[in-house]
Amino acid sequence: MTKKQESERQVARILFVERGSSRKEIAEKLGKSEHTVGLWVVKYGWAAERTARLNSNKAQRRRIEEILEAYADQTLRLLKTLREREKAGDEKACLAINKQLAASGDEVSKWNKRIELLNKNDRPSPAAYLAVMDEIFEALRKHNESLYHKTLDFQEQFLQDRLKNWGT
Repeated sequence: MTKKQESERQVARILFVERGSSRKEIAEKLGKSEHTVGLWVVKYGWAAERTARLNSNKAQRRRIEEILEAYADQTLRLLKTLREREKAGDEKACLAINKQLAASGDEVSKWNKRIELLNKNDRPSPAAYLAVMDEIFEALRKHNESLYHKTLDFQEQFLQDRLKNWGT
């Protein structure tokens, strides 16, 4: 594969995995056939990676934050309407709006608890983290032993820094 082809494949991966573009959109942007992009998706396992990223704690947190923003907007609209109905003396409407505000508050509380749970479960155990890093460093050694040896100090410092403040 030429450098240009490799570069196009890398761009296609970013568009598919990280930005959620369709195979057709990628093919049009890169001047490739949809079939070629589809072959890359299958050969390099991009669909599984995209699914994993979409289901990551970070992605879930981002979606929940969007939901919470919508609740905040709804609450502001309800409060404005409540003030208007109070000025108009419409007790029945005020009661209904207060019920909506209470229900919205309950929902916000539930979503906040979900974020707390995601934050709590966001990190793997130190043992799992070390196992993955060992695999990465071993793959680097097999790929380019000279580069591996040049990065030994970095590897040690990186792991020490990450594990030193693991619980914080």
